[in-house]
Amino acid sequence: MSAAPSTPVLAPYVPAGPASAVALAQPPAASAPGLPPLPPGSSVTIQIAAIETSWVEVRDSRGKVVFGRQLEAGEIAGLEGVFPMRVKIGNAAGTTLSVRGQAVDLAPVTRDNVARLELK
Repeated sequence: MSAAPSTPVLAPYVPAGPASAVALAQPPAASAPGLPPLPPGSSVTIQIAAIETSWVEVRDSRGKVVFGRQLEAGEIAGLEGVFPMRVKIGNAAGTTLSVRGQAVDLAPVTRDNVARLELK
């Protein structure tokens, strides 16, 4: 009776251990500042790190909220799913975003410290 879900399941990404100062001081060029590198073979497509307390909402292509909650300073969330996805980040200045390992500049899509963007 349990069929495979038709929508992607999103789960938080939790690094294997606490991020070391060395790893954060020398991030790979493809990672956003303050984000640890993704483990090899990871299926995480979106990685969000809260430098300060932030609020994040991710909607799928049908507008359904698939992830929505407050991230505390220092917390990292990793999501996997099918694009397009719409992302809204409260306190954009205190948050970093990486998509498929590439840092995303939130400044052009931020108004009143809230970033709104569609990921394709």
